[in-house]
Amino acid sequence: MGPVATRYGREFESLTGLEFSFLNFHGYFFKFRHKPKNLCRFFLSKLSTATKIKKSKVDILREIALSSFENFIYYIQKDYDGYNPNLYPYQVRIVNKLEEVIAGKITRLNINLPPRYRKTQIAIKYFIAYCLAHNAKAKFIHISYSQKLALDNSEAVKDIILSDAYQLLFPHVQIKKDSKAKEKWYTTEGGGVYATSAGGQVTGFGAGASPEEYEDDEQEAKQAGDLIVEFWDGWNPSEKFGGAILIDDANKPEDADSPTAMNKVNNRYDSTIKNRVNSRNTPIINIQQRIATNDLSAHLQKQGFEDLILQAIDEDGNALCEAIHTIAELRKLENENDIIFASQYQQKPKRAEGLMYQPFVKNESLTVNDLLIGADLLFTSTDANQTTGNDYFSVWFWAIYQGKPFIYDAILERVATLHMKDIFIEMHERNKSQIAVIEQNNQQTFIGEVEKKLKAAVVPVTAKSNKLSRIIAKSHLMAKVGFVWNDNPKYHKAIEHLETFNRDGTHEDKCDDPEDSLTLGLDYLWINYRHIFL
Repeated sequence: MGPVATRYGREFESLTGLEFSFLNFHGYFFKFRHKPKNLCRFFLSKLSTATKIKKSKVDILREIALSSFENFIYYIQKDYDGYNPNLYPYQVRIVNKLEEVIAGKITRLNINLPPRYRKTQIAIKYFIAYCLAHNAKAKFIHISYSQKLALDNSEAVKDIILSDAYQLLFPHVQIKKDSKAKEKWYTTEGGGVYATSAGGQVTGFGAGASPEEYEDDEQEAKQAGDLIVEFWDGWNPSEKFGGAILIDDANKPEDADSPTAMNKVNNRYDSTIKNRVNSRNTPIINIQQRIATNDLSAHLQKQGFEDLILQAIDEDGNALCEAIHTIAELRKLENENDIIFASQYQQKPKRAEGLMYQPFVKNESLTVNDLLIGADLLFTSTDANQTTGNDYFSVWFWAIYQGKPFIYDAILERVATLHMKDIFIEMHERNKSQIAVIEQNNQQTFIGEVEKKLKAAVVPVTAKSNKLSRIIAKSHLMAKVGFVWNDNPKYHKAIEHLETFNRDGTHEDKCDDPEDSLTLGLDYLWINYRHIFL
C-alpha cells in the first residue's frame, strides 16, 4: 500500500479491494464499504468539510470506530483485548446481520452456529458496548440458560466500557456509581443491562427505547442536520438504536432429550421474555447451538424469526473455520457421536434411531484372573437408585490393564434395598476392586452403609444432567472398551441389555439402569484417565 493524503503524512494508507476499501490509520486497520479511487482523500474530505476544523487522532479514531460494528471490533480487539484485529468470514456474517438489526432492517433474528465459535464475544459483549457508544440510553436484557454465565457476560460488558481504550473514545458512556450489581446496572444516561437466566425473573426493566424516546430521537436528528457525518452505507447514527433483548444459549445442552425442559424455556419466552420490550421496534436476537428439534430456535422459527444458519461443514464439504476445526477434526467429532454433531455442529437436530452402542469388543485372550493380578486399576460404577419397583441394582466392574479399559463382571438384578449392600460388598471384595464410584442421587443411605464395611475407597458422584443426554454423550467411548468373558449369568444379562438398548433411550423392559451405571464409569475414566481413550 502506498502513502496518500500528504496533509497527514504517512498516517493514512489505503487499499481498494474488489468488495471493500481498507484503511490503515496509525496502525489501526479498518474496513469500509466505499470504493472511491482514493479512500483516504475521500475520508479526509468528509472530516474537513463536516466541521471545518482539523481533527485529532482520537477524534478520527472515534468516528472510524463508530462508522460500523466491524470497525469498532477491530479497535477493541487491538486496544482492549491486546491482539491483532481479526474477524473470520463467518464472524463477519454475524456482524453484518447485527448491523442490519441496528439499521432497523431486522427486528427478530435467530443465529445458529457450533459451540466454542466465539459467538458470545461478538453478539453480546462487543455488541452491547458498541450500541452504548452510539446511544448511552440504550437498554438491553441479556438472557442465558445459566445465571452465572449471564452475569459474567454483563460484567464483561462493564469491563469493556470502563477500560482505558473505550473511555478514550467514548467518555460520554459512564456507569452510574451506585450500579455495582452484575445483574442490573445503568449508565448515567439511563441506559443499561439486565442479565438473568432463562428461568429467572425479568421484572422492572424493559429492553429498547420507548415510543416517546423514538420520537425524541427523530427530532434530535432533524436539529443535528449537517453536523452529522456519514462514512458508510447503511445506518445513520442519528437514528439511535434503543437496545434489544439478547438471548444466548437459552437451552442447556444436557436437556436436549428432555421435552419438559424444552417446553419450559419455550413457554417462558412466550409468557415473559418477549413481553419485556419497550416498543414494537425493539429487536429480539436469539443466538445458540441447536440441541433438539423442539429447542428455542425451532420455537422462534415458527414465529417468523429471520435465520442465520452457520454449519460446521457446509454443503460443499468445507469447514466453517479451519482455524477452529479442520475437516478432519470435524469428521472425528461426527464419528464419535453423530446425533450431537448433527444438532450442535450442523444445526440439524434429529431424533436418535437404532441401537445406542456399536458391537462390543470381546477379548478372548485375557482372563479375569489376568486383570485381577496385573491391572493398574480396578474399580466399580454403581447405580443403586430404587425409585420404582422396576429399577435394577446395576454395577459394572472395570479394569485399566496395559493402558486400556476393560469390563470383566457385572451385577444386574432387581433386589430389595435391604440386601443390596451385602451383594455389593461380597462381589466388590471378591473382584479386588480398589474404588467404588457410586451415583449419590437418592442413594445416600446405601453409600453410608457401604462406607462402613467396604475396604475400598468410595467416590460419590452427583449426576447433574438429563440421564439420556449423559448416556448419549459418552456412548462413543465404548468403542475403546474391551470385555473379558466370565461365566457369571448376571454379567451376560447386563451385556445383553446394553446390546439391545436403543438410541432414543428405550428398552423393552423400560429400564436404563445398566446404561446409567456404565456411563458413570465412563465419566470417571474420562475425567481421570482420558489418555486411554485417545
